[in-house]
Amino acid sequence: MEAGSDRDGAWGGEVVVSEVLGHSCKVHAQRPRSLRALLDLGARHGERAHLVQGGTRLSFTGLVEAVGRVAVRLRAAGARPGDPVMLAGANSLAWVVTFWACLCNDWVLIPANAWWSAEEIEHAVRTVEVKLLVADRR
Repeated sequence: MEAGSDRDGAWGGEVVVSEVLGHSCKVHAQRPRSLRALLDLGARHGERAHLVQGGTRLSFTGLVEAVGRVAVRLRAAGARPGDPVMLAGANSLAWVVTFWACLCNDWVLIPANAWWSAEEIEHAVRTVEVKLLVADRR
């Protein structure tokens, strides 16, 4: 196996020079072209544990499914491509799932500090003109 390729060769071994954001750099010729494609590529690992929080485990396919469920809920709440969606919450499986849902649906992810006061959150929401705010209970 060529140095730099992944274990099962899903990205292939060929490395080429390509322009990325206006700069020449080495990249895998066969690589996911979007974050959505990267998430879907991970699903090839099936039911293997991917994320663990305490006694809760989320498999690779479980993550893809959870991202889809969150995306449906956020679209139903009015999120459209390009909309700023603020995410405020503690490190959790729900945070990771919502993070991926935003990235995979072309929403502009605005991470917020979960320790901000209500006034700080309100200021950020007004400044960025947030379409939706997703937060945990705290």
